[in-house]
Amino acid sequence: MKLTQDKKKRLRSALRLPAVILLSALTLAVILLSGNAIRKRIGEERPRDTKRETVTERPKDEYSDFGGFTVTVLYSDTERTRGFLSVTAPTLMARGDSEEIKALEMEYGFVLDFSKSNTAVDSLNRASASGDPIADILVLPISGDLSELLSHAQLEDLSSKTVMDLSHPAYDGEAFSPAPVGGKRYLLTGAFLVGYRDAASAVVYDRAALSAFYQSEQLPSVLAADGKWTYDAMTGFLAEMNGSVDEETSYFLMRVGEEEAPFFWISSGADPVGKNADGTFAVRAREEDPLRRLTLLRERIFDSPYHTSGNDGSPNVAFAFTTLGRYGEMDRERYAILPMPKLEEELPYRSAVLADRATAAAVPKGAGNTDRAAAALDILFCRSYERYRGEYAADLCGRDGEDNRMLPIILSGTVLGPLDEFGYGEILYSVVSEAVTRTGDGSYPTEKSILKKLKERGNALEFAINVLSDKALENNANP
Repeated sequence: MKLTQDKKKRLRSALRLPAVILLSALTLAVILLSGNAIRKRIGEERPRDTKRETVTERPKDEYSDFGGFTVTVLYSDTERTRGFLSVTAPTLMARGDSEEIKALEMEYGFVLDFSKSNTAVDSLNRASASGDPIADILVLPISGDLSELLSHAQLEDLSSKTVMDLSHPAYDGEAFSPAPVGGKRYLLTGAFLVGYRDAASAVVYDRAALSAFYQSEQLPSVLAADGKWTYDAMTGFLAEMNGSVDEETSYFLMRVGEEEAPFFWISSGADPVGKNADGTFAVRAREEDPLRRLTLLRERIFDSPYHTSGNDGSPNVAFAFTTLGRYGEMDRERYAILPMPKLEEELPYRSAVLADRATAAAVPKGAGNTDRAAAALDILFCRSYERYRGEYAADLCGRDGEDNRMLPIILSGTVLGPLDEFGYGEILYSVVSEAVTRTGDGSYPTEKSILKKLKERGNALEFAINVLSDKALENNANP
């Protein structure tokens, strides 16, 4: 039966809606199946990085949008260290006026307000006294500003913040991180702070000079990579290069000043602060381990015929003490970096940090919203780790394969002593420096005098630890 024109129109109208629905359903199914296939293919080609997901997704779960919250970051100029320009420093802190910061602000809905102060403690005290808002995040020198705030219990315990995962690799590992006080964590170092990593101690060697004596596979960097870079190895290189010489005719030397002795002492494994059975800290000033290592240090370096201190016009210095930041200013064609030497091969490498050049981050108790401040700090740390950690190596080492192999070894053993955190590093360093310096009659200070000084400093340190531990317990009882 033939349909009339009017019936055809009515039939087309009746079928149009089901057809549209069916076509939409088929299109959606194709999209979903394609998406699954794409995701599956991407997953096969590039395994999921669960650590990175933890970094970027965890803070956004609770703080996906800060609602325009302004985060004030108070920092000192120490963070912008000499080894790096602000445009190349691999931290967001040093890129405070960069496009990366602007993108981060848009992504999370906060505003980062960077404020520089060379008298941070005074600024914070004035703000607290007047009732004015206090900074949300502090990026300040460990030696001085932060140790003073820490000793007065003015910093937040960041280990209690659920928005932060301090086990993340963006932060220094537990073995090398600033010591917790009473089970709490007040200071942060790590990928966010080039000021901390830039202050890591190292040995620089004259690659051009040693290459005249050794093949590439015999250079110190090969020993270091194999875990065999020791004081004896360094002396061995010097002995071979100089031949049979005495103190007056040595040509190739190692330059280590008395003021640098504490960094070799710490890197050799010495630590005057130990842990009690319950995890709290105790002063070990009465133990002989620090003295034994001081004695060995004097024998290996300061009594060596190849030792020179300071720039005394020696014709050639084969090995010298430095920091990563200072190395950044040297001639990379001529020099190369090494980790600090060990006393014995079986020991791990340790690189002490110069506290007067190192910075750490913290959240003050007077911050307007400490949880949001901690979340913002976590984002800055983790984003720096994700995006800029490679740029640290690129800026410091360039394309030098030897340096790029040494840099992870140096940073993996970075140590910031608890003494520095409590503000006693400078005092103890003076004791160590005196211990390796000969007196007027050519002898070293006696064991008794060194022990006496360590005990005096130890009592003061022990008092500071107890005060902070009591304050931590008090805070735990009254959160």
